[in-house]
Amino acid sequence: MYQQIIVSLLLLTTMVGTFGLIDFCAHSRRLASLVDSWDIRRFVENREHMANRGMFLEFEDRLILDEIPHADYARGGVYFFGSSPMKWGLATWALPPDLRRLIGNYGIGASSHELQYAFIRHLVEHENFLKAGGNKTHVMLGLYWSMGQNWKSDSYFKPLWERHGLYTYSDANGIQRIVASPFLIALRYERARCMGFIGSNINRLAHAAVTALGIPLTDTEKIQDTERVRRWAARLSDDGEWRAGLDRQMTALQRLIDYLHQRKVGVTVVLLPERTPFKVLPEPMAYQQAVRDLCEQRAIPLVDLSHLLAEDEFWDINHSNYEGLMKTHAALMSLAADRLANMGVYKGN
Repeated sequence: MYQQIIVSLLLLTTMVGTFGLIDFCAHSRRLASLVDSWDIRRFVENREHMANRGMFLEFEDRLILDEIPHADYARGGVYFFGSSPMKWGLATWALPPDLRRLIGNYGIGASSHELQYAFIRHLVEHENFLKAGGNKTHVMLGLYWSMGQNWKSDSYFKPLWERHGLYTYSDANGIQRIVASPFLIALRYERARCMGFIGSNINRLAHAAVTALGIPLTDTEKIQDTERVRRWAARLSDDGEWRAGLDRQMTALQRLIDYLHQRKVGVTVVLLPERTPFKVLPEPMAYQQAVRDLCEQRAIPLVDLSHLLAEDEFWDINHSNYEGLMKTHAALMSLAADRLANMGVYKGN
């Protein structure tokens, strides 16, 4: 009996010690910096796309579990929202620390205007996003034509928020924090960090091995042939079903802008870079025209960066490579600096 107790205690000690070691590594800023340097170097060398996920499996996990909980909204700032072309359209890791506290990249992949509206409402109503006041907060809507589609929430958005047992999501009630004891909440955060640490680094090693063999990670990776892109893109607009979705999403975009304006939040719309073959397809053309009409009707500043990048400055179908990212980042940072100065939040050096 005593032997069983001793063995059980040893197993428990091993489990607790392993969890503690992994948790320590997951929180290590030094280790995170080394991993980020690895990711950036591979991106610059055109080996792999920069996920900007830190010690998490995905960009969105890092955003939800680390960036937002530690954000200081008391000073205000400029925050970018959009889908994956937005989340991979800024090099926030290159910002100096004083600017990094005032600029946030809150892009979430596979999201529509309806889902972005739910996200922003959550930030305002549950995360104290407007702590500094609407007049000290500016929202940059980085728009890409796919946001005009009716993305089903259960395809990515809902599982994203619910995967760690910290939030629930429904189309009716939006994003809600779970009701549980502080201890359970803290335990789930640490479990999510540990899972992210293990998963992200296994994923990195797997990606490194696959790319070393010359095997593409996705079927759209590094596509530079314009005709191939055109054929791929044409499949997305091969019928007229998208028109009803576009109308619905433009209504959601209008509601989102009204929601922010009612709270005195400044809004700028930015059309993000897209590849040449998309520019002549019915759906992207209709989406951009609908956005232009809305901005003109509401006197909303509109910045068109859709033609900013050349074809060889894209990594895949709709995300930029390192050279393209640097151009997009510079253009967006110029806008952000102007808005920060106008709000009196940051004057620069």
